[in-house]
Amino acid sequence: MHPTDPPRAHHPHPTRLIRALHGWLGIIFFPLLAILAVTGFYLTNAALFDDIVQEHRQKKESALPKAPAAAVAVNRDVAMAMAQQIFPNSQLTRVREYRYRQRDCWSVEFGKRRVIVEIETARYHVVDLYQTRSYTPDKRLLDQHWHWRYLIKRLHTARILGDIGILVADIVSLALLLFSLSGVYLWVSPRWQRFRNRGK
Repeated sequence: MHPTDPPRAHHPHPTRLIRALHGWLGIIFFPLLAILAVTGFYLTNAALFDDIVQEHRQKKESALPKAPAAAVAVNRDVAMAMAQQIFPNSQLTRVREYRYRQRDCWSVEFGKRRVIVEIETARYHVVDLYQTRSYTPDKRLLDQHWHWRYLIKRLHTARILGDIGILVADIVSLALLLFSLSGVYLWVSPRWQRFRNRGK
């Protein structure tokens, strides 16, 4: 190069750029990818985990004090009135007789939420998307358990975030694809270079 020529612009080597991309993707998206991996492992082994959760739940239920019989068996109207006090602004969708925890009950349903009232004892169970809470007739909390499979499935698909979860899932999927492709490039590139140098 002649001394009077302007200096040439320095362009980073593609490998350096891809290494930086790979590193930043790992740093930024590692928590989300870790959640994706852990929840995916849970869902593929859901039957095993369900057995563990069910065994734990049965132990908790067996430790609960035995419910005394109510003075008067709970009828349909009483069950509806109890449920509508819990969900006063929700649209009632169905009332039906229901067998729950080996007891005869009324199931008062409001879309995906419901209140299950035991006919004999008047104990009731409030069931929503993510958990079930059990109460005595005087509204004392007896038990609470999470619907782990449903919760983890929603977390895995990012639908727990609502509509924005779809966008988050798309971004994480694209990041995972770029992370994988950049990793393959960084592994192949030096080996390809050594192979080419060997042939010279």
